[in-house]
Amino acid sequence: MLVSETKEMREAQTEPNISIMIQPRDEWNNFIDIVIKNIGLGPAYNIKFEVNPDFEYMKGQFLSKLNTMSGIKYLAPGQKIQFFLTNMSENFENKIKPFGINVFYQNKLREKYSEKFTINLFELVGLGQLGKPPLHKIAENIEAIRKDINHLSTGFHRIKAIVYTKKDMDNENKDMIKRIKKQKEKTHAPSPRND
Repeated sequence: MLVSETKEMREAQTEPNISIMIQPRDEWNNFIDIVIKNIGLGPAYNIKFEVNPDFEYMKGQFLSKLNTMSGIKYLAPGQKIQFFLTNMSENFENKIKPFGINVFYQNKLREKYSEKFTINLFELVGLGQLGKPPLHKIAENIEAIRKDINHLSTGFHRIKAIVYTKKDMDNENKDMIKRIKKQKEKTHAPSPRND
């Protein structure tokens, strides 16, 4: 029994497991990506797909005709392929109909696996987004920095420079010491008496 369990555990550690899912893009929820990922612990080979019924991701363009869907030779454990699937704001009524993706693949011993995934874009209807995605903010800030540097290097903006020498610093320190002494003298001075 122990030998059998050990064998099953070893096999589980070398099995591939292909997953297919959809997710909205960060920049706009109406842009939907499809993600094909090997979530297993072993590599997947000779991955083939069948889309049924076929999905029209753009006018006259069908999912089954994409190069990726014609087959993937290899996916390492944890490796994923993610690509743009569709824009939900175009031809919305036809895109919310569920469709299936059958996936067929092999492990390194050429054992065959198959899975069926039902893709239902209707599940994503009504998703909202608050604020701008972090990558957009970073890109905008980098562009603003680039413009500022360009303006400085071309002389479009002038820089006002204040020069601060050691002599200025010494004078400032002397003034500060004088102010501190005066402050101490005021606090230690005897208060006047009313006799």
